[in-house]
Amino acid sequence: MFKTLPIVLALFLPYISCISDEMKELAAQLHNACVAETGATEDAITNARAGTFADDDNFKCYFKCLFDQMAIVGKTLNKL
Repeated sequence: MFKTLPIVLALFLPYISCISDEMKELAAQLHNACVAETGATEDAITNARAGTFADDDNFKCYFKCLFDQMAIVGKTLNKL
């Protein structure tokens, strides 16, 4: 369960209504930066929110980018 928690948070954080506008803005900035860095498609990200995860390297790199930016993956655990 704890391995999937960061994925769930990364996908749904922008849609949680009880977070502040600043947190929503930060989540959008992280999303935009990681999409630009990795080339992940919005379709792959939207499908993941619905539970369908693409076996796509760009999509995987998108999550690694989010994890790196949120300091979820440490320097010694830099492999997903």
